[in-house]
Amino acid sequence: GAYFSHKDLPAQAKAEGALDIANSEQLEFLEGQRVVADYYVDDITAARAHECLISAERIVALIERNTP
Repeated sequence: GAYFSHKDLPAQAKAEGALDIANSEQLEFLEGQRVVADYYVDDITAARAHECLISAERIVALIERNTP
């Protein structure tokens, strides 16, 4: 199967009008946190993971609302 590059998603979502600049930047931040969680487990607290989850759910809802 093909690998989906998460790194490109914020720019793609912004280009398609699914996210504004602020939410695109937040999505970039979340992608970075995913990398930290994958490789530096001790650097992610349960509270930070929960904050990222809430933010990700909000962004997914925006993308769903803003795309046909």
